[in-house]
Amino acid sequence: MKFIHLTDTHIRWQYDNDGIDAILGQLKKTAPDLEYMLLHTAWEDIDAVIITGDLVHEGTARDYAYVKEMMEKNVPAHVKILYVLGNHDNKEAFYEGIFGEKKSQSYYYTETADGYRLVVLDSAVPGKESGMIVEEELAWLKEVLKQPYGKGSIVFLHHPLFWTAKGGESMAAKNGQAVLDILKDTDVFAVFCGHTHTNAVNTLGDMIQFTADSAAFSLETRGKNLVFTDKSGYAVVEVHDKNVSVHQETMAQDTAVVEIPLDIFAEQLKKLDHED
Repeated sequence: MKFIHLTDTHIRWQYDNDGIDAILGQLKKTAPDLEYMLLHTAWEDIDAVIITGDLVHEGTARDYAYVKEMMEKNVPAHVKILYVLGNHDNKEAFYEGIFGEKKSQSYYYTETADGYRLVVLDSAVPGKESGMIVEEELAWLKEVLKQPYGKGSIVFLHHPLFWTAKGGESMAAKNGQAVLDILKDTDVFAVFCGHTHTNAVNTLGDMIQFTADSAAFSLETRGKNLVFTDKSGYAVVEVHDKNVSVHQETMAQDTAVVEIPLDIFAEQLKKLDHED
């Protein structure tokens, strides 16, 4: 199986001129965007394209319809498109814009490709920056994985289940260990996620987790500042049996567009997450 792993596209039909929207609008002018990546992908042997969350940045149904139009216009019909929800996605707007439905529940499901089971989780909690997989979803996941499937299973979600870098407790899903406990001794052999805006491979015991760079912009720490850069990218993934090969495609020049002191950014995250 071969698939494209995109994440954190942060699409808007039109960005506002203040706050994070102004930053995103500025980055969009300098960084190769989602449509550019889709146009420059060789699709002949691709089975699926998966976007692991933050499809839209705090947007409306119109923004999601714009994403859907862009995907269906540039991705061949034989390639499956899998959407995952992230913390900047709005569930109601997502359902309306992608499916034309009036719903607001968590979006988790399974799909199959080339003999593999693709398990999509929803770690997005409305109004929160941090992630969590709710109890109902955990029960569903446990039931799904009771029986092995074909060549094995791969899990996709927005927030990492674990994060080994400094500050990892604020990046990983709050109950990531509960998910890992369910995955243990099942046919799941890899996890793919986003949220961190950086390429990474992490292992915890036998579990391997791949995090792709954002398709919109990257985040770096330079000294005591957090830097928004115009570097963007995605991953091309090949799976043979349970052997996984991940090739990172990186674009743009990694030019700093905005710098914010890390302590100020940390305080802003707490406010977004409604924490004291």
